[in-house]
Amino acid sequence: MPSSITQCGTGKLSEPAFRQAFAHHTGLDEGALADKAVTDPAVTVRQDVAELLAHPLLSEDILASVSGHVLRLETGLVETVVKATAPVQSHR
Repeated sequence: MPSSITQCGTGKLSEPAFRQAFAHHTGLDEGALADKAVTDPAVTVRQDVAELLAHPLLSEDILASVSGHVLRLETGLVETVVKATAPVQSHR
């Protein structure tokens, strides 16, 4: 069940000055950090669910379904952005 939150701290990685300083401090690759920025939690969760469902080792034998959610910190409510979806059996 991939999930994310609004106001996620990784959103700061989209800011070049923050990302550069963070990369310098941690020794991590600045380009890789840019790829990790969560600027839209719903988009990120949809991508994570799609990656899980497309994984060749994931089947209904292992997992019945995958869903995705965003916790809205502004309201305290959880929003389902991807309803429960079963993996495709054709991966075998």
